[in-house]
Amino acid sequence: MPTTQTRRKLKVGRFVRELRERSGRSAEDAAGLLGCSRPTITRLENGQTLCARTELLELVRYYGATDDERAEALTLWENAKQDGRRTTATGRSPNQLRALLRAEAEASESRTIAPLVIDGLLQTADYARAINRAPSGFRGTEVDVERAVRARLRRQQVLQGPNPLRTHVLMDESAIRRVVGGPAVMFGQLQRLLTLIERTNITLQVVPFGIGAYGTMSGGFTLLRFPDPSELPVTYVEYPGGGVWVEDEAEVRKFASTFEEVRQFALTQAETADLIRAAVREHEGR
Repeated sequence: MPTTQTRRKLKVGRFVRELRERSGRSAEDAAGLLGCSRPTITRLENGQTLCARTELLELVRYYGATDDERAEALTLWENAKQDGRRTTATGRSPNQLRALLRAEAEASESRTIAPLVIDGLLQTADYARAINRAPSGFRGTEVDVERAVRARLRRQQVLQGPNPLRTHVLMDESAIRRVVGGPAVMFGQLQRLLTLIERTNITLQVVPFGIGAYGTMSGGFTLLRFPDPSELPVTYVEYPGGGVWVEDEAEVRKFASTFEEVRQFALTQAETADLIRAAVREHEGR
């Protein structure tokens, strides 16, 4: 298996190591059980490799795990088994989207570039509904549309509460100008942005038309960081019909550099608010 450390494999490794240490077993004991070397156990516990499901069950049983701990270990293993670059279509069971919701709920900070539409964390229900009703080969039934809207609103709950997610969104000016769902829907969406921009945990900057071309114009992405500094940051790249996780540390750094480079060209938050207010006034006259 690949020896790249990922956040999900690291969570498996930590969980297994904690069980081992609680049981009083050594890494050599575990290696003897599985018939492998001690470095193999070390790589497992460091999140560099992922053992087979049967080996995981052997280890947690050997460590005296409870039924609940065994179930949690399996859940962590199943999540880690999903390759960080595997693509998944957004049908009725969007696995990658569910992974994004879980990761956002655990994250302390997100940074997003949204070159086409208003970022999902900032959308109104009507705007999200219009997006999901737009002509597309991936469009589902009206039931699917409403399910997607409810999921979008649930996702936004991470921006509330005593420890809300800190989010920084760089949004292309085209997302402000494009009339999604008609003037009334767009008016409500822009008003919503003006409300959200007042929150201390939300930073919104528009990348104006005047700067010309910039990185990632072909698609957006979201960078997530977590409260525990030892947890690796991850990137979620969305595309029509699905999404892909990027967890390789070097690749994630490239996305972080891209975000910082684009941020240099974006309007300030105050300038962004002025631009949105001007767009609101345009819709008021329609």
